[in-house]
Amino acid sequence: MRKPSRQSSGNSKITCTGLYKNGNEFLKDAINTLLAARKDVRVAIACELYKRGEISLGKDCEIASVDIEEMKEILHKKGIARIFQERRRLCKYSYGF
Repeated sequence: MRKPSRQSSGNSKITCTGLYKNGNEFLKDAINTLLAARKDVRVAIACELYKRGEISLGKDCEIASVDIEEMKEILHKKGIARIFQERRRLCKYSYGF
């Protein structure tokens, strides 16, 4: 008989509480709670997505929960170049987004 892994037994403990339907629902809630509590994590994620050209400056601000002037300062301090519309169009064309 195979012994259940710690992860699968943890998932069953989570679902037996009745608070979550499955382990994935629990993890989604845990991540959302972390992001709500930790501005530094939201900013880091937003900056990385922006640096890759995957999101606009507006979306960057929305994810990080900061205004545009604060985000410009954050990007400057992190050494991340601002992406202007023409560059974004080229990125989307080059990567097929």
